[in-house]
Amino acid sequence: MNPWRSFKCGLLALALVLPYSLEAKVTVKEILNNEQQQAKDNSEHAEQPTLPDDEVATNERLIIDEFNRQTPRSAMQGYLHAAHQRDFERAAHYLDFRNLSLQAQAMNHAELAHTLYLVLNRTLWVDTQALSNHPAGSRNEPVPSYRDLVGEIDTSRGAVQILLQRVPGDTPGNYI
Repeated sequence: MNPWRSFKCGLLALALVLPYSLEAKVTVKEILNNEQQQAKDNSEHAEQPTLPDDEVATNERLIIDEFNRQTPRSAMQGYLHAAHQRDFERAAHYLDFRNLSLQAQAMNHAELAHTLYLVLNRTLWVDTQALSNHPAGSRNEPVPSYRDLVGEIDTSRGAVQILLQRVPGDTPGNYI
């Protein structure tokens, strides 16, 4: 069995949320330990997210969100972490179901979160560290300013963009 194929198929999503060098020899145990530590760190700091000094918005207040969806990076990491833990009910909280077809809206949200996870796991390497850690997202992408490009998936019908989008939160004037 090809070890790269096994890694790619079985652990791709796990590796998505962990920054490491491709040249480093990383064991599965180290990845799992790092993920557990990162999850612990994220939960400890969920109420006080910090941003690098060069990315802090001076005129925008930082929103505290139960699911840590303040920035494109934290939202994608939260989704991937929940999905990897097979908590698709939680993973569904990271998805925007508002503009889906009636047929898709009728589907179970957790099932849709699971389906997206399977697609991402099989087709797209998501570099969460490349996503913006600024609440307003990246302004240097060929998408509208309220969206961030995660990546593109080639399909038989053409490329499909995977996007993160700022949407209204639970509180009026609050965007996640």
